Parts: sequence; structure tokens; C-alpha cells
Amino acid sequence: MSSLQADNFQQSRKVRVAAPAVRFSRRALVALGLGAVAWALPLAPAVVVFLAVTALGAIRHAPKRNVNLRGGAFAKIALALGIAGLAAQGYVVYRGVSLYQQMAWAPTEALAQGLDGDRSAFLDIFPQASGQADAADVFLGELETRYGPLIHAKPKASPDLAAALRGEHMTQSYRLQFERGIVTAEADLQPQPGDALRWPASPRVASLTILDPDRGQLAFPETRFTGVDP
Repeated sequence: MSSLQADNFQQSRKVRVAAPAVRFSRRALVALGLGAVAWALPLAPAVVVFLAVTALGAIRHAPKRNVNLRGGAFAKIALALGIAGLAAQGYVVYRGVSLYQQMAWAPTEALAQGLDGDRSAFLDIFPQASGQADAADVFLGELETRYGPLIHAKPKASPDLAAALRGEHMTQSYRLQFERGIVTAEADLQPQPGDALRWPASPRVASLTILDPDRGQLAFPETRFTGVDP
């Protein structure tokens, strides 16, 4: 390209000036490629956003370095993909935490309701307990006879959140404080792969077992006793 410049005699003449080099922003291209799959990779959306923002900044300041840097449209698309990926992963984490809370506390909440006389609420979390209302009465009655009213219950450890999101069965331990003693219980939790996308999720428990080495174990469904009861 050419431009007019003044010489030492204040006369204008045409001087050939090199055109700015044209090239694509590599950060914009990488951000766009990664943005297409970022939603499926942990922390990848944050990397995409960083690359896209820095690419846009480099493109904006390129003329100052006499460089014609292209790829602004690609960087903007990547930025949108990165933000969408962050939102999607944030939602999955939020639903996973909600699922964890429901799955972790469902057995103890249902047990408390059952001991307060709401047998149907207790049975609702056991998909395999259809038609076992009498067995539920035996289980709840035996608990109250042995230990008295339930005062407090809480999980002894956090469930495996990743396993819950994958719909894998998990064994969760609980500390149950009754009026006449403290015992440990184990619940076989049955999350489903789609639970993280449902609102509200429907907690399911395959079995609930009271571990008592002195009086014997007590389990529901199919209430059974092991050991010697007093």
C-alpha cells in the first residue's frame, strides 16, 4: 500500500508502506474447538472463556502492533459456548447436591415419619416393599420397643455424589439416636441416572438395616432378626 509523506523540502511524494500481516488468532481457534465439547469436560468451559477473552483482547490491540489479527467472530462464538458450558455444569452440580441431600436424608426422614405413625410415608421410599404394610408395622414397632422414640438421625458420611449422578447403588451409614440408645443403620440407596435432571427426585431405598450386635440386626423390607433379642 502507498501513502503520501513529506520530504525534507516539504514536498509530498508517494512512499510504499508494508501492509499489516494478516493471520488468525490461534487462541480463538483453540477456544472454538474446545468450546464444542467443553460442556462434557470438567473445568473446560472456564478455559474456553479465558482463551476467548484473551483472544478478543489480542485482536482488539493487534493494529497497534501493525498486525491484522482475524478470528473475532470465532472468539465470540467460543465465549458464548464457554458461558453456556459453565451454566450447564453449574446446573448439574446444583442438581447433584440437591440429589445428594434428598438421597442422604430420605431414609432417616421416612423412618421418623414412620415412627410418628405415618406408615405410608415410610413405605413410599421402598419400591420393593409393595404389599408389606404389615412387615413395616413389625419393623417400626420393634424399633420403638427396643429403643423408644427417635430423637436425632444423621448420615455418618457423605454419599458418593459421582456415583449418585451415574445412578449406581450406594450403601449409606447413619447414626440413629433413640431415647434408649444409639445405633448404626445402613441403607441401600438406589439413585437413577435421570434423577439429577428431575425435580423433585424420588429417593428410592432397597433396604434399611439396623446394626445392633447386642440385640441383633433388624432389616426392612422382609423384616428379619439376627442374634438374640432380650
